[in-house]
Amino acid sequence: MSNRTNYKEQPFDLETALKNPDWVYFRNGYQPPEWHYFKEDKSYFPIVAVLPEGGTGSFKKDGSYRINKGSEVDLILRVPVTKMKVTVFVWDDGSTQSYSESESKGIYYDTFCEQAEQGLCARHEFEVEVNEQP
Repeated sequence: MSNRTNYKEQPFDLETALKNPDWVYFRNGYQPPEWHYFKEDKSYFPIVAVLPEGGTGSFKKDGSYRINKGSEVDLILRVPVTKMKVTVFVWDDGSTQSYSESESKGIYYDTFCEQAEQGLCARHEFEVEVNEQP
């Protein structure tokens, strides 16, 4: 079974952030206790967030704090990552068949495992990280 084990930091994306507000963090690792996007605000800074030391900060739509991008309080996304086991069977003729961990419960998978044990194909297993979908 797949387990959430980690996250990947990604640049701030307003659309994704609005769908997944708990993915929003400051670049320094703190999570804003509260942040809001004011769609009707036509200024350069339509996002307001509570800063780690208290008070509030204004952010551009790209998540940058104030004028200069690169601040430790720029907004970023921490997208949860799931690790998944993948099994690939390879035959001498170059053909392959792959299965994710959730697909590995079936007669074809069992047959391929038997073929691998008999030396009729090679069996490779590895883990991949998959970003959760917004």
